[in-house]
Parts: sequence; C-alpha cells; structure tokens
Amino acid sequence: KFEGVEWEALGVDMANIAATMQNLKDEGWPPVFVFMYDETWRMCEGLFDVLGPLIGDNNVELEASVYGWALEKPTGEEKVGGNFGQPHRDQGFNTCHLADGSSSILSVWVPTVDATLDNGCMYVVPRECDPLFQDFSHQSHLAPHTFNFPFQSIRPLPGEAGSVLCWHPNTIHWGSAVSQHSPVPPRKSLAMAFRVPESRQAFTEKEMDACGRVPFTRQELSNGVSMKERWNLCAKGVLMYSVWHPDFIGFDVEKNLQQ
Repeated sequence: KFEGVEWEALGVDMANIAATMQNLKDEGWPPVFVFMYDETWRMCEGLFDVLGPLIGDNNVELEASVYGWALEKPTGEEKVGGNFGQPHRDQGFNTCHLADGSSSILSVWVPTVDATLDNGCMYVVPRECDPLFQDFSHQSHLAPHTFNFPFQSIRPLPGEAGSVLCWHPNTIHWGSAVSQHSPVPPRKSLAMAFRVPESRQAFTEKEMDACGRVPFTRQELSNGVSMKERWNLCAKGVLMYSVWHPDFIGFDVEKNLQQ
C-alpha cells in the first residue's frame, strides 16, 4: 500500500471523483463511466510515478482495461456497480511474471473514499501463505477457493481515499460487502493494471482480444485520451461485468429503440 500521493498538486480531488461515481450510479450508469472525465485520467497519469519504481521499469504502460465500483448496503439484490466477493486470481503466475520471476504486471486499486473493514475493503492471501501462488500448472491455480484455502491467513486491506494498493494479478483477492452497520459511506474504488513495455514481455493475441488495443503509454495520457477511447474502455468494462448491472438500461435494446 502506497500513501502520500499529492493528488491535489496533480489536479485530482478524490472527493470529486467519488461524488461523480455516486451521481452516475444514482442515474443508473455503471460507475466505470467516471473514466469519461479528465480528472480520472489525471489520476491514472499520476500513477505512473508510483508504478514505475514498483515494477522496476520507468517505461511502464497502462493496460486498456479499467473498472470502477460504487457499493451500497445490502438489499438482497445485485445493483449497478456491485461487488465481486469470491476469492480469485486475475491471472496465472506465468502470465504476469517474467522468466526470472520478477513482476511484469501489477494490479492497482485506488479507493476514492476511505475503505474500512465495515464499508467494503479488499482482502488478500499473502503469497507466502498461498501454496499455489507460483504453481500455475495446478488445476486449482485459477480456482483457489477449491483447494486447501488458507482461511487463517486472510488479510484485510483498509486504506484512506487516494491510497494506491497494488498486488500481483495472481494474488488471491476479493472485495468485501458493506456492513448494514457501517458508520461510513459505502466503498467506491477504481481498478486498473500496469505492465512492463512490450519489449520486455510480448502483448499476446488473447490480451489484444480482451483489451481491444495495446496498452497506453504515459505520453498518450499526457497528450489526452480521446472521448472515443474512453467510451470504448467504459463499454468494455460494462460488458465484461454485465452480471453486476442488471438494471442498466443500456442493455435493454428494445426499450432503447422505442425511445
């Protein structure tokens, strides 16, 4: 966890981003559409200074896959921006590490409000407690909840708004739900991934199919990401996690054609 980023100096106000996510949610839009706004992209550009040293490469790139969550207290039904509460890995060890075992990709998670034990912080299993952390050939590597799950080693990851939380994509992780008795507002957060440049690890055809384009360089973000690119990223995120958006009118083709 990295704290102390001077977001204000970069023109980023986490409270503004969180408020926009809530406004989107209130109007029935998935919170990922906060990536349509400049301030969110200024945040992403600022993350390059954090991720470069962590990955060990000043030429890190931002993968063209982003998402946003805006939780709410449980109602018995999934809502727009819902939580993914099953322990999982985003990738296998072999696809997010180089041949020497060093990281080639890091998952990044930024809470835009304080994330606490009550309002939906993330949980992880540390690598030293994960018997299958490197064993990508094991049949349960990508289904960690099915094999000797180390419940006793679970660790919460609370963090202040604007904290930068990072983990290996093959780390077992999941988001918790909001407690009915939470004294603070439900968690809102943004997620993305940074990786080494293609000169160090080839961008695969499978990744291209999933992301739709090669990763963004810092220069591209500095120049400004086009509205079309932003829309494509948001739309892909919604389609990927459509199960969390049962009420999103954008999926009702017939109703939209009638309007």
